Amino acid sequence: MGGTGISSMLSTIFDTVSAQNTTIGTVVGGWAAGKAGRYNAEVNETNARLVRANARAAEERQRRFGSKVLGKQRAAVGASGIKMSGSALDALEDSAAELELDALMLRHAGDIAEYGYKATAELDRSRAKMAEINALFGAYSQSTGDLGKIFGGLGGGGSFGIPSGSFGG
Repeated sequence: MGGTGISSMLSTIFDTVSAQNTTIGTVVGGWAAGKAGRYNAEVNETNARLVRANARAAEERQRRFGSKVLGKQRAAVGASGIKMSGSALDALEDSAAELELDALMLRHAGDIAEYGYKATAELDRSRAKMAEINALFGAYSQSTGDLGKIFGGLGGGGSFGIPSGSFGG
């Protein structure tokens, strides 16, 4: 083996190390993207719980406010000497219905926000999983392609049936 053979062998070794580093980088990058996606999903799940709790608290606060308003209205009607029937009763019932609708709207707004956070969390988990899968396929594609080049360089040109190329990208 002359100087050219050693040079060729060293070149092949350096190519192998470079290919391994690239493959490892692909896997680590996918793992990091997956970890970030799972973290984002946890944050969105926490936000969903907080939004739900805040909406329920606002709903309860609205109901307490409504009870106070209705109490003041009843007291005002009683102090005026008007009997609780007819128009006065209808007005009080309308106020009660409107106050309850306000409370239910607060709950509904919270439910919508909660759903949005949960949907985003699910999307984050899906993206995390896909990042990891894509990294594995990318690493496989990279390593098999590099092996074909390396073995082709050692053996005089053949790829020994090792596929090369890219998966899904």
